[in-house]
Amino acid sequence: GIPLSDTLCLSLCLLSQVKENLRRYILEVDDPMTFLLDLLDHYSSTKGKANSLAALIAGEFQKWIRDHPECRQSGLRLRKLQSRVFPLITEGNLLDILISMYDLEEADRSFLLGNVTHLHQMGKYKEAAVLSIKLNLQPDLDLEQMCAPLLFLDRFNLLESYVSGYPELQCRLLQMLDRWSDSNFNPRKFSKEFRGLPPVKPDKLNLKTLSKLAFRLLETYNLDPALCTNMINQRHLGTLKYLMYKRFVEVGFIVVHYSETLAIW
Repeated sequence: GIPLSDTLCLSLCLLSQVKENLRRYILEVDDPMTFLLDLLDHYSSTKGKANSLAALIAGEFQKWIRDHPECRQSGLRLRKLQSRVFPLITEGNLLDILISMYDLEEADRSFLLGNVTHLHQMGKYKEAAVLSIKLNLQPDLDLEQMCAPLLFLDRFNLLESYVSGYPELQCRLLQMLDRWSDSNFNPRKFSKEFRGLPPVKPDKLNLKTLSKLAFRLLETYNLDPALCTNMINQRHLGTLKYLMYKRFVEVGFIVVHYSETLAIW
């Protein structure tokens, strides 16, 4: 086979050639920002290596646009380009590059919220949450609708990122977890409101799981324990049950066992 060092050199040469070809193409087109989206449309339906190539293409265009700011679009033309970006960045690999290139952070807020809501309705809950975080849209979105699917999908780290930097959302999330810890709450039934979620097991998001997440939020964000009184009471009750067990069950077992031993003797 080909030695590893030779394979690496060949890959670097090919990569350099691809970049050089891209730079040449960019110089030949009238509208690089539109041309990039045309190229990415070609790769958007594929995965794996094609995604890596799409990221490489976008990166080269970003460098070129940065050095040639006169080629940036604005006004209505930019708005039309922005509307083409969302289907391309839902997988996340091109997110930062395209948000920067097409000024999505400066786009009309209702336009951005509409696209995030559409992703959510399509069952792309992780992508909707990531875009919300990147574009700072969380305060204008329904917390429970956005966070519930993340809980069902065990995306706890993403859930914490979603409320990071927003004390009010942190408090509301903690209150939501407290409501869910009630014995009358049926997560399986509630999950059916969300499109595309896998079947939820009866013991999914039990008190132990919810409490662990809630107390982590309490500690991380220094929140008021009064926001989750149900969980606090459940923890105290659990402690009391344990002490009762230690006091009466284990001690009682020792006494009975000792009495039986004396009877045998």
